[in-house]
Amino acid sequence: MSLNGNWKKTSTEGEVEFGKAIGWGGASEEEWKAQCAVAVEVSYKVEGDNIESTRTYGGAKSITNKGVFNVESDYNFLGHDMKVKITGKDGDVVLESVSGWATVTVKVDGDKMVENVKHNESGATLVNTWARA
Repeated sequence: MSLNGNWKKTSTEGEVEFGKAIGWGGASEEEWKAQCAVAVEVSYKVEGDNIESTRTYGGAKSITNKGVFNVESDYNFLGHDMKVKITGKDGDVVLESVSGWATVTVKVDGDKMVENVKHNESGATLVNTWARA
């Protein structure tokens, strides 16, 4: 199944452990937990080897990332820019930070998308589940 289209986050697991592992992403613990509870939508556009995602947080702030499969690309994760290598294919994508900091998998299963963000140093994993919007 394709990533193309709009998705709405329906659940998050592992946010506390992941937040601790990454020092709350520069926020306080309370701010981190509040950020995890914000409604998030993402729109994906995959055309050939090109992939683009736009995440909208709470209907206000948006972050767009663009990349190419099998090429090192810039990626903004929680307001921090990093280099990632994107592999896989539409519906089954892997993003690996060049530094080794994290690995993200995005898989589509019918009308559900599961996103696993693994902090490689600690092993902490954040799991977001999405439904087609």
